[in-house]
Amino acid sequence: STRAQLCAELPATHSLSDWHLLYATAEHGSSLRTLYRRCAEHSGPSVLVIESRDRRVFGAFLSAAPQPSGGSYYGNGESFLFHATKRAVHAHRWPGRPRPAHFILGQPDGLALGGGGDGFGLFIDASIDRGSSARCATYQNAPLAGPGSETFEIARLECWGVGAF
Repeated sequence: STRAQLCAELPATHSLSDWHLLYATAEHGSSLRTLYRRCAEHSGPSVLVIESRDRRVFGAFLSAAPQPSGGSYYGNGESFLFHATKRAVHAHRWPGRPRPAHFILGQPDGLALGGGGDGFGLFIDASIDRGSSARCATYQNAPLAGPGSETFEIARLECWGVGAF
């Protein structure tokens, strides 16, 4: 399953941890403010999973839960972006310095992951209905929504807390 493949990509300290659903558009509506509020109690890492309207699956492992960050990036090099195919999960990891350490940026108008280069590795708008993905210096990833497709519409988004809750 995609979840099992994704677990295999997690840092060793988290690969066997329990997951707890923190937020899902199907249950909690489509609002970044609600996502931040529901994640506020979780201090550990999280997994963000997106299914686009054209049925592509991608997202990120975040070293800390999504939260407003006052214009500053937070998180650490355990964070990574991923995209899933029918056969595998492909992780896009930070290669370390001198690459920029732009991991998580929580803003009122959107959640941004990765930065530098052509834009954000993954960006989700405040209404959680649209997003974009570009090659970024942090992760050196191709656009997660597919070749030649930097923007996407979100069909479903889930945020899972990893570890103790």
